[in-house]
Formats: sequence, structure tokens, C-alpha cells
Amino acid sequence: MNNENLIKAKELTEETFVLLKNKDNILPIKENLKIALIGPYVDNIGITGSWSMFSDRTKNETLLNMFKKRMKNKNLYYAKGSDILRVEEFNKILKAENKPIIAIENEEEYEEHLINEAIQIAQKADIIILAVGEHYKQSGEACSRSNISLPENQIKLINELSKLKIPIVMILFNGRPLQLNNIEQKLDAILEVWFPGTKGAEAITEILFGDKSPSGKLTMSFPQNAGQCPIYYNHYNTRKTTYN
Repeated sequence: MNNENLIKAKELTEETFVLLKNKDNILPIKENLKIALIGPYVDNIGITGSWSMFSDRTKNETLLNMFKKRMKNKNLYYAKGSDILRVEEFNKILKAENKPIIAIENEEEYEEHLINEAIQIAQKADIIILAVGEHYKQSGEACSRSNISLPENQIKLINELSKLKIPIVMILFNGRPLQLNNIEQKLDAILEVWFPGTKGAEAITEILFGDKSPSGKLTMSFPQNAGQCPIYYNHYNTRKTTYN
């Protein structure tokens, strides 16, 4: 891919980002802040989504690398915090693709270790940039889900970090609208970046620091509950009664 195409890819990517929440105008980030980058999508090149079978992911930059370049590695801290999926969930994907499944001893202990490490890192910072979302194999063709919340291990990470009372900016990677009402109130800002492609990490970094403004608009509603789906903007209910 030549430079001209890469420049255009970044421009197009930036136009797809949607700022879902920005409490007290916490974004854009001030560069003098101490920043904790936390989450399974911080140091992850798998951000191109399921419809990118011909792309070369090895050439993708990570969000961590882009922040290091931007901040010269000063006042920057990183912790993974969690995997994208728990082993049982990931093994379902591997099994469907006829790939060998993986095993891990004491998964609960492993998850606690990742969360505790993230908490220690977050306590050094003025703001948390939390990069979370679906696995790219959870959306796309023939990838319906009955539960469209974030994976449980990521929700647990968010719950624990929110107890620190440090501002949290969530960067959301996903291929569909997700149910966010169980975590939204614990976040100060939410930037929807979908699966942003080859130049995604660079585009996200520029948006976060205010070099560009997020101008994307939603073409689909984010449901309060999966039971609402399908949702249509021009569809009227047959009656007004709502049951819990």
C-alpha cells in the first residue's frame, strides 16, 4: 500500500469515529497529563475487523506505539488489564474454525493478576485511556450474538477501575452497536472507533489529542437491552406499555 493510499485511509477512518460521550469536555486530552493506557486493544494489531482477510496486519501500528511516539514515552503507563475474551469464549471461536483450543490453569487468578496490575498502573495517572471491545471474530457474517454487552472480564476491569475515581476515556472497538447501559455511567468519555483499519491507531491518537475532531454520526441505535432489537428510527411501537 503506497503512502497516498495510507493518508486517505487515515482520513476516512477519522470520519467514522463517533463521540458518544464527553463529560465536562474531558476530550481532547491535555498532553501534560499522566496517562494510563489500559485494555486488551492497547497493544494489539488486530484492529482491522473481520472483513479484512487480505490485509497485512503485521503492518498495523498499535495504540501503545502511537502514544509512545507522541509523548516520547514520558508520563505514559501501560497495563493490559484483561484479555479480549475469557478462554471459554475464545475457545468457541477456535472450535468453530477447527483450530486447536487453548487451556489455562487458574484463569480466575490470572484475571485478578491482570486487573491488579492495571489498578497499580492507573493510580500513577491523571487519566485512564481504556481500549476495549469485541473480538473481531464476534461480528461480521454469520456471527450473531444473543448477548451484545462487552465480555464479562472487560466489564469487571471497568468496574474495578471506576472505583479509583480517576477519569476514564473508553475507546470502543466493535463491529456492531453494543449494550453499554451497564457501564456508561462509570465512564467520562466514550469514543466509538469500530474496527478502524490499518491507520486506526494513528487516527485514534490524533482524535484524542484534538488534532482532528470526531465527526461521525450513528447509522444504528445503541440498544439499552438486546431484547429491543431490531430497532428502527422510524418504527412506532404498537402500544406504549413497557414491561421490565
